[in-house]
Amino acid sequence: MKKLSKSMPAVPGLFFLGSVFEFISATPWDLMTTWHETYGPIYCFGLIGRTCVSVADPATLKVMLQTKHSSFKKDLPFTYKPFLPILGKGIVTADGKEWMRQRTRVSKVLRIDILDEIPSITLKAIQRLFKVIDSLPTDPEGGKVVEIAELFRHLALHVICEALLSVDADECDSKLAHMYLPIMDENNKQVWNPLRAYAFICPFWWEHRRNIRVLDCYVEKIINDRHDLREKEKKSGGSERRKDVLDRVMGAYEDNEGWGVKSAMQLRDELKTFILAGHETSAAMMTWAVHELVDGRGLWEGVRKESEEVWGGLVGGKRGGDMGVEDIPRRETELSKLEYSEACLKEALRKYSVVPTVTRTNVEDIDCAGTFFPKGTTFMIGIQGVHLNPEFWPNPTSYDPTRFLQGAKDIKPYTFLPFIEGPRMCLGQYLSLLESKCVLSLLFREYDVVRVGGMDGKRHRFNVPIVPEDGVVVRCFKR
Repeated sequence: MKKLSKSMPAVPGLFFLGSVFEFISATPWDLMTTWHETYGPIYCFGLIGRTCVSVADPATLKVMLQTKHSSFKKDLPFTYKPFLPILGKGIVTADGKEWMRQRTRVSKVLRIDILDEIPSITLKAIQRLFKVIDSLPTDPEGGKVVEIAELFRHLALHVICEALLSVDADECDSKLAHMYLPIMDENNKQVWNPLRAYAFICPFWWEHRRNIRVLDCYVEKIINDRHDLREKEKKSGGSERRKDVLDRVMGAYEDNEGWGVKSAMQLRDELKTFILAGHETSAAMMTWAVHELVDGRGLWEGVRKESEEVWGGLVGGKRGGDMGVEDIPRRETELSKLEYSEACLKEALRKYSVVPTVTRTNVEDIDCAGTFFPKGTTFMIGIQGVHLNPEFWPNPTSYDPTRFLQGAKDIKPYTFLPFIEGPRMCLGQYLSLLESKCVLSLLFREYDVVRVGGMDGKRHRFNVPIVPEDGVVVRCFKR
């Protein structure tokens, strides 16, 4: 810490403990962003015996994420540890040659192959959401009052589970959601209260372990059953069955490495990782977008106008609940015209930075940004700090989707980082944005949506991805 403080600004802190009390008493992401405003784009601070460097400088981020990315790896023992029961040895935690092997297996599947199926899968999920809303009692004002954040969380889980595993929504809600969502809630608690991971005398500790074990067994059974089915299909000369992500990735394993227990366990961890990455960020992004679109400024009108042009012209005026698969526009042509809807989602990701920071550690001594960093330094990639920097984003706390329309080409590299950049950028970003803009456009085509109460947009202090602390309650009027 002393050596680094000579070459960059340092946040004052206590011996060994560093800034731990500041982190406990404040929202960590807001605190680090405030420090960037005070100390500049790169500064260091202490945290329980660890020296951390927060980086919100695009030039330095390019070095870390692109130019010398192999010199930086994810800091698993520090911030990823509570999530390892989900991530396991999947692509998020892998490094080096193993990471490259995993990425090669899944890259084309997630970026290209599966995308043509996402609109039809999303349509089924949004129709289910519409039925939930329509089944609610009508309030005195003639609308249906609903907390939309939790509905989006389940919708996004439905989409990713059908795309990955061909698990339908009923099974997803009755089985997978009951296993998966409590695990994520406990993992988030452990990030800021690490002692919970060792509280074996408490019932919640045993419940968490049980949920992890049940989830692992559930996914393993799906994998084993699918492998048996594929073997039968090979012997019978093939099948016209729809091939989901599991089929395609399993095929890559069989073609390149053969199939065995190790392959099955590796695939289990990859699938759990995809489920985590594939629904939490999407749900948070859609929630914040709706929060902003119904704030009284009428921004939703742009979404509806665009939706009518794209969906209405192709389906003869049918509402979302009346559409069939045959009404789905082609992804490459019509859905690419949902530009304003996509801009609304991207602006939500920028303003609210649903993943506000990620960590890296250098695996070798390195000179970066004119500073020598010894091996093992912890780096905080200040995503929120970049997203709220007025140098890159004028009026950064203002929600303005047009930033991503006519001015999108002027966005400076490494200043928009919701999916990171470089070789380790999120492979699921295309799926997430495609799904989410379909949901957003169809929602505002189906309903007039108004806010209920103040909806001050207060963010949850600790949970990642960042979600509204009290949800987003809206009133929906069927059009």
